[in-house]
Amino acid sequence: ALSLLLHKGGTVCSDGFNDNAANAICRNMGAVGAISWTTAGTAEWSATQNEYSINMGDVSCNSVTDEWVDCTYATTANTCDHSQDVLLACVYFELVDASREPSDGSELSLL
Repeated sequence: ALSLLLHKGGTVCSDGFNDNAANAICRNMGAVGAISWTTAGTAEWSATQNEYSINMGDVSCNSVTDEWVDCTYATTANTCDHSQDVLLACVYFELVDASREPSDGSELSLL
């Protein structure tokens, strides 16, 4: 499920945000990667979002292999509003193809 992404007690603006940033953030939180991300829009999250300031924007992670430490971002002077807050869903395990039988008779397990 998508969750409101927070950084140091505030939301994260989608300016500059992309799939590479989503994956780097999820990996930094101990996940395998991102399942999906979107912006909050205006309705469903507004009550929760208004409790926070916007603490991060202009997130830039240039390649799929970027780790969070290689990404850049701004913590001041962003021009966002809460409709641009990032909602993010991470995956914390990899699925194994259960349709294949192991050749040695052993059991399949999660990686």
